[in-house]
Amino acid sequence: MRSVQNKYTEATKKKTAKKKEGSVLKNVVSLRVNDQEKRLLDRLTRSTSQSVSDLVREAIGFWLSKHQKAFSQTKTSAPALQMES
Repeated sequence: MRSVQNKYTEATKKKTAKKKEGSVLKNVVSLRVNDQEKRLLDRLTRSTSQSVSDLVREAIGFWLSKHQKAFSQTKTSAPALQMES
């Protein structure tokens, strides 16, 4: 599991750098967290030099990559979620 997370983290850092260079992120998602989660996010932003938005995008991307197979196996009328390359 750790190696999958490390590989995903490295890929996300590269994608984040590309996003900062060229694209504008225009969608806003509001998220409520408890005090402990907020303190953890604050520590992570200081130790990684990433913004809270970057960390949350990375967490969402990691979760989606881990569960992508389940999405593609569901037989619904909605299209399967696709990860950006």
